[in-house]
Amino acid sequence: MLAAQLSYAANDQLSGLEENIAEGKFAPLLSWLRNNVHQHGKRYDLRELSLRATGRELSPGSLIRYLKERYLPLYQ
Repeated sequence: MLAAQLSYAANDQLSGLEENIAEGKFAPLLSWLRNNVHQHGKRYDLRELSLRATGRELSPGSLIRYLKERYLPLYQ
């Protein structure tokens, strides 16, 4: 759940993220992760980290959204 939520938050905050990743340019994403996730280490529990990094409490919504976007087109 957290991975999906972080992915959507990073994509919202970093313009051109998907294009950068497709081109093998990971520096913007790595910088975002360092500032929003990595530097906190074990300072916060999962729920607090999610709230701080994404601005939302941890919930299954982002994971469900990802799964629908990824797999519904295959089965329709």
